[in-house]
Amino acid sequence: MQIFKSDLITVSTANNQKVNSLGYFDLPIHFNNQTHLIKAYVFPEIFPSLILGIDFWRKFNLLPSVLSSLNFTESKCSAIETKDTKVLPYEHLTPNQKNIANDIIQRFKTISFEEKGILGCTHLITYKIDTGDSLPIKQRCYRLSPEKQKALINEVDKMLRWNVIEQCESPWLSPVLITPKKNGEWRFCVDSRKLNSVTRRDAYSLPLISEILDNLRNAKYLSSIDIAKAFWEIPLNPADKDKTAFYVPGRGMFRFKVMPFGLSNSPATLQRLMDMLFTPEFENKVFCYLDDIVIISETFDEHISLLMKVHEKLSYANLTINFEKSQFFRKELKYLGFLVDEYGLSADPDKIKAILEYPVPICRKEVRRFIGTCSWFRRFITNFSTIASPLNQLTSSGKNAPKFLWNSQAAAAFQKLKEALVTAPVLACPNFELPFSVHCDASNYGIGAILTQHQDNKEVVIAYMSKALNKNQQNYSTTERETLAVITALEHWRCYLDNGKEFTIYTDHAALKWLQNLSNPSGRLARWTLRLSCFNFVLKNKKGKDNVVPDLLSRHKNQERPDTREISPQGVHPITIEEPPDRKLEHYNKIFLGCSNNPDSYPNYTIRDNKLYRCIHSPDRLNDDFVWKEVLLPQDRHAIIEVNHGSPSELHLGIFKTFKKISLKCYWPGMFKDIANLISTCETCLTYKHPNHSPYGLMGKPKLCSRPFQTISLDLMGPLPMTRRRNQYILVINCNFTKYTMIFPLKRATSANIINVLENSVFLVHGIPQTIIMDNAVQFQSREFHSFLNSYNVPFIFHTALYCPQVNPTEKFNSTIITALASLVGDDHRSWDNHLTIIQYAMNSATNVATGFTPNFLVFGRETIPCGSFYTPTQNLEELIFMPRDIYASNAGLLSSIFHKVQTKLHIAHAKNSARYDLRRAFKEFNVGDTVWRKNHVLSNAGAYFNAKLAPKFIKCKVIAKLSPLVYVLEDPNGVRGKWHIKDVKS
Repeated sequence: MQIFKSDLITVSTANNQKVNSLGYFDLPIHFNNQTHLIKAYVFPEIFPSLILGIDFWRKFNLLPSVLSSLNFTESKCSAIETKDTKVLPYEHLTPNQKNIANDIIQRFKTISFEEKGILGCTHLITYKIDTGDSLPIKQRCYRLSPEKQKALINEVDKMLRWNVIEQCESPWLSPVLITPKKNGEWRFCVDSRKLNSVTRRDAYSLPLISEILDNLRNAKYLSSIDIAKAFWEIPLNPADKDKTAFYVPGRGMFRFKVMPFGLSNSPATLQRLMDMLFTPEFENKVFCYLDDIVIISETFDEHISLLMKVHEKLSYANLTINFEKSQFFRKELKYLGFLVDEYGLSADPDKIKAILEYPVPICRKEVRRFIGTCSWFRRFITNFSTIASPLNQLTSSGKNAPKFLWNSQAAAAFQKLKEALVTAPVLACPNFELPFSVHCDASNYGIGAILTQHQDNKEVVIAYMSKALNKNQQNYSTTERETLAVITALEHWRCYLDNGKEFTIYTDHAALKWLQNLSNPSGRLARWTLRLSCFNFVLKNKKGKDNVVPDLLSRHKNQERPDTREISPQGVHPITIEEPPDRKLEHYNKIFLGCSNNPDSYPNYTIRDNKLYRCIHSPDRLNDDFVWKEVLLPQDRHAIIEVNHGSPSELHLGIFKTFKKISLKCYWPGMFKDIANLISTCETCLTYKHPNHSPYGLMGKPKLCSRPFQTISLDLMGPLPMTRRRNQYILVINCNFTKYTMIFPLKRATSANIINVLENSVFLVHGIPQTIIMDNAVQFQSREFHSFLNSYNVPFIFHTALYCPQVNPTEKFNSTIITALASLVGDDHRSWDNHLTIIQYAMNSATNVATGFTPNFLVFGRETIPCGSFYTPTQNLEELIFMPRDIYASNAGLLSSIFHKVQTKLHIAHAKNSARYDLRRAFKEFNVGDTVWRKNHVLSNAGAYFNAKLAPKFIKCKVIAKLSPLVYVLEDPNGVRGKWHIKDVKS
């Protein structure tokens, strides 16, 4: 067992002597049909050998009264040992079978790389690199340390002996990488990312690992065969060899003669070769995943026959095997990370051991790594998603993510996952000839299910499933949650159940009967009914007390475990939990110490004047050379960014320029990201710089209306030059449905004047509107104006400050009016009110792009007659000539269909406008309490020596309320509040 050196404690013995612990390890204890991992502290000299404390009582639900009935005896076990699950090979074979097996094994040895000394080369397939009409790609070679240079030459010599590469002259060139393996050897690799980017992808798919594992049943005899360097046993198309060229300093240019590692289509080509060899006659007996071949059978004779055929196929394809990695005639086998035997699948003990010895994570990255490792075995863990929920919450990252804090819930989940792996069950492989059973249940927190079958007169588990409910799903009724559990389970196991065969669903609630008997379901229930229609099942009721496992899966809720270290028995010092160490400083110290003690292991680092330096490629230098740069300590990094960005001589330059300036002097891992994070939160930059991202806020939804003057919008223009009639302002009123515009000149922009126009020219002529939209002008905000609207029971909507055309359509018509006035008034700017009537007529008699009709026609049911000649009879027609729209609207009953058509066209127009508008917008939402920055709209004042160009561009605010996804109430530092559209806000 691995002992962890962290979390050391001190205890007092009976003679009051202080003893320090050496560390701790996770001790699996099996007692009373339960297995738990207990955190066991190790001490050098304490008697007795094992002391079980309060945490042991709680784990196994023991009471103090039990101690009086327990007898303690001295343990005769001198050490803690782990059980070795490895089965010795061939011990299950008879002497005669061993002789036959040895003959077969010797045959395979003759086609092994160890025996031949050379790699095979198949004639069945050739690897091609289709780059289309792409020009050759030439990349600069990477500089290597002397140690790696020597290892590279050794690997090249080895590949020349194996006839893998040859010298060449080529217009293509890719750089070479070489990295150390865990066993001390080196891994040669060509960086082919640029070549892959211009290569046409092969869509041939690899087999699903889960599908292979599901078919590994009745495996009483197992063998696995590994193809030796399988990629290099497929020849390369001669026309494509130059594309694989690489350069070795001092040795020249080489190219591959066979399929290299690292190319985008290499795995697909190898899998295609395996599928060509092992045709459907080997189905459910021989499984191939790239270079791994597994053979299973129920009888010894069948296994011999299969191995002979596999040997024949490999010989025919001229493939060699890795004999040392191949295994024959086993009762159990490790394959794709699992342990396979005749009973089914179980977790690989070696992988479980690695998880059991995993230390407590101290950062988000380590938590993600632990969850990812455990996820590989989630099929064995009965409530994985629910148990891991507190750990998943710690992995969230981003600007608004909470600080990483290892709490009691996370510690409980961490320990629970380890315990679940210790007691991991053996899952049976599915038999698709037998019917399946699905057992489901739901609780307030989650849903759970198990998939079972009756095999050999006993019920076996095929798979577990559990899922935590989100907040909305937790509000479902009990019946709906039970139904959701069934639907989720069926869709999760669709690959088992959607085959036309009947299966059984067991649940402790009449959920599906309720759904099936529901008349005319709608919404979510209709969708559920549709999702169930493709399954052929029989529903059976199962009481909760008999539905134990699914009930456990669904009802598990992660609760905070009591901290056992709150109880401090006399003589034991309380434990103080320190903050997790700084990972960056830990990484720095590791390299510093390693470079001090073993400089050969860190060829890219050196120490000068007690400072750490790294050799960095500097392409910006004239000689494109490598330079030594100081690796800054973590505590010094923030300060140097502040100096190179925020000091007066640095002008608060952007991320790239700041990075370039700092990188000339020093280096640290993740430097660009750290610089970007700090600059993105710089208050000076946020105040004075415009954002470099698209403006926030997609186009909102329009106010729906279905008839003329149902919704109108108002806007004031002016002051304009005073006319001879003493008019200075223009009131524009627009019907949002028909786009009919009315323009009124005003002497003064007062609430009383606006009320007079609205009442006498709109309300009493066209009717009372349902809604009025307007801006925040003081005339519209007055108590007098509000009382007037309330007297007619007309609700009103104020849009946000400043220009916002997607909210108030009248804003768009104002520019048309101003342009028309400018073209009509000429030099006499005091005559503008003489032209308002003709402008109104022109706008209302023109066909609107959105509706497809003129506003006049939609309001009056006919077009206005532009000329008296339209009433003159013609020679061929004694009737009066009418406009085509008059004929269309002659029947008043057609108005409803016309209005419906207008609604449709308005919707289509809005969709087109939204698509065009949203192209240059970004979706963003803020929450109440968020800190944001709104635009600062100020005007210059020469008298006060104030220029708007030098004023802050944005003001820091706090979100007080969210009126809609686009409109927020913001409060500035002075306590002033206002409504702002999201387009004027940044974060």
